[in-house]
Amino acid sequence: MHSYAYSLTHNYKLNLTDKITVSGISSGAFFAHQFHLIHNKLVEGAALFAGGPYYCAKGNSTLALSQCMEGKESHLIADYALEEAKKNARYKRIDSLKHLRDDKVYIFTGLNDTVVNQGVSFQLKRFYHLSGLFYKDMKFVSDMFAGHTYPTNFYGNKCSEAKKSPFISNCNYDGALESLSFLYPNKATAKNDFVSSKKGRLLKVDQSKYFSITKLELMQNEAYLYIPTSCDRGESCSLHVAFHGCSQTVDHIDELFVTKTGIMEAADKLGLVILFPQAKKAEFGAINPYGCWDWWGYSGKHYHQKKGPQVRIVKKLIEEIMN
Repeated sequence: MHSYAYSLTHNYKLNLTDKITVSGISSGAFFAHQFHLIHNKLVEGAALFAGGPYYCAKGNSTLALSQCMEGKESHLIADYALEEAKKNARYKRIDSLKHLRDDKVYIFTGLNDTVVNQGVSFQLKRFYHLSGLFYKDMKFVSDMFAGHTYPTNFYGNKCSEAKKSPFISNCNYDGALESLSFLYPNKATAKNDFVSSKKGRLLKVDQSKYFSITKLELMQNEAYLYIPTSCDRGESCSLHVAFHGCSQTVDHIDELFVTKTGIMEAADKLGLVILFPQAKKAEFGAINPYGCWDWWGYSGKHYHQKKGPQVRIVKKLIEEIMN
């Protein structure tokens, strides 16, 4: 573990805005999008790398692989995703979709991605359009010869590598800063180029206190929280939640998703506190050997609603930090 990771103490006070944004790659993108819809009154934007639409898998792992990843017969998934979202909103299982109209969404899909077909990400874009999001509030990046990866401008695999751990690639493109600047245009415009050379604090946050929500071992005992120096000094900052992808937990690649994606550097420039929740790979059995976030139903039938176990745990973490 890196030397700047500390145990979380409650002797700090953050001056946070009342809305958050989310991001993720692969299963983290599916989950971030899912979380965006479920709590869209709280979440005002999402940055999604190699993801697909809400309820794409319909609770079926076979459908998740064929339609939602390989893109087989995927031309109507945005339509039934919206139908499911409207139904759940009607029964208050997720927030009213009217809050989406003022949000911002950034979507990235690589031309060399052989894990999540580009057609699936096109359906994700289409879903947001069908739900009322204006074109000006969406940025869709689909012309880069990138594989299934989180793109950086300083670290990782060869950009065109189709699928290779740690699923972070040097594409000469700062995916973190580009996406987060789009979600926070006012911060990007107003922020001075000067950023303190002093690193912020990377803390460990206890996730286990909320595990009574479910009997399943779905998440690591600890998440990570990055607090830039400016936010530590009491400046007004915003909270962003970044979800790793499959095979990117600390069990798989240590802290590389936290430290080598450029997310912390973007946080320094834009004044963002970053929460990095951690899913857990299965210790035995085949339920979730890659530590993916649940977007297809392995944690139960309510996975895509407010009652979903991982959704509830992450929401509790957010409330703890914001309050």
